[in-house]
Amino acid sequence: MDDKYYKLQDIVIDTFDLDAPIEIEEGVLLLDKTSKNVFLKLKLNVLDVDISRVSSVSLRIDCLDDAMEIITEISPYIFTYRDIFLIDSKTFGEDNPILLDDRVRRINVGISKVVFTDTSTW
Repeated sequence: MDDKYYKLQDIVIDTFDLDAPIEIEEGVLLLDKTSKNVFLKLKLNVLDVDISRVSSVSLRIDCLDDAMEIITEISPYIFTYRDIFLIDSKTFGEDNPILLDDRVRRINVGISKVVFTDTSTW
């Protein structure tokens, strides 16, 4: 990471659903020192399903301020990665930073929904 960003938080996922078709492997919450924009970068893995069957993945992001209090007017923030079936890899997200409110200094994140190309959901 270059000097343009300040690392606010390493994202550590210590709980997960055993039957989940997608997992969050790692992530980082960054502050752009110049623009003051806050970005969430995640690496997600497709587990025991064919990636061509995964349409979208929605995340639930609880946004916290520097006092570790939930910012209620923006939490939970739902972000959706769409058209996953077009990706050639079992991992995604690293190249698609999620722009968050500039008050955010910590987060809790989890997978809230996975939609498949046949419209079924997890």
